[in-house]
Amino acid sequence: MRKRIPLNAVRAFEAVARHTSVVKAADELCVTPTAVSHQIKVLEKFLQTNLFERRSCRMYPTASATSGLSKISCALDLIDDADCSLQVNTSSSLGSLWLMPRIRGFMDQEPDIELHVSNFIARREVDTQRCDIRICNWQGQPDYQAEVLVGEAIVPVCAPQLAARYDNYREDVLRTAAGFGARRDQLRHHQHGRRLYLALV
Repeated sequence: MRKRIPLNAVRAFEAVARHTSVVKAADELCVTPTAVSHQIKVLEKFLQTNLFERRSCRMYPTASATSGLSKISCALDLIDDADCSLQVNTSSSLGSLWLMPRIRGFMDQEPDIELHVSNFIARREVDTQRCDIRICNWQGQPDYQAEVLVGEAIVPVCAPQLAARYDNYREDVLRTAAGFGARRDQLRHHQHGRRLYLALV
């Protein structure tokens, strides 16, 4: 597996090579010169080669470092110019009740990300909606990476008068409701009542 390049170290290297100065690079990156020097050492260890040589209080990239400097600068420019947007797709109810109250906190932490939220009502709608993240209550496609976000509890409820009327069938109702756990994604909301009704009559 390919090792991940330390991007912070690459940024530090490019800034030092451009300014030929650790201090100026630190000012640009809003960190301390010590932090920049540390990142340079991290990259040198990663690449297993020396990247700079000091001459007259200046830091000049070595021949091996110079050969890749222009490509690194172009790559960093592409990263900086990239569209920092996030497309989130979720159901209308979950979006309004759970997601929206949390968006402000996310935007405060990630002000550079442009967030777009779209909603779906029926499952069949999701195939036509492009997104980076989808929050749903069913298993995604095999090529999707899925993470459990929150748990779900389904319990039967009814009016006290109805419960008293069918008290003798209580165990049947609970057994039927418990069976929904493994296959609740196969049921539509209006079908739950029909299944429970069959347990009562």
